[in-house]
Amino acid sequence: MCNSNAFEPTLCDIFELHGKWRAERSAIIFQQQRLTWGQLSARINQVANGLHGFGVGSGHKVAALIDNRFETAEAVLGVMRSGAAIAP
Repeated sequence: MCNSNAFEPTLCDIFELHGKWRAERSAIIFQQQRLTWGQLSARINQVANGLHGFGVGSGHKVAALIDNRFETAEAVLGVMRSGAAIAP
């Protein structure tokens, strides 16, 4: 749930647009894993949709106990896309 403004795009908007414009380019490289912008955008949407399924969205707060892993970026950005705030 990005709050788009034509003059001031949010971080959420930027990740969404990169998923469209640079879908095949590498977004994250971590150890032996590689994720394209298109894949990252799809995974961020999955996290956001899952959170919405649990009733988490705009105005909610999410705390996450996570370490430095490949999925950390997906989780943080997915929470942001859901409209909730995250404290990693």
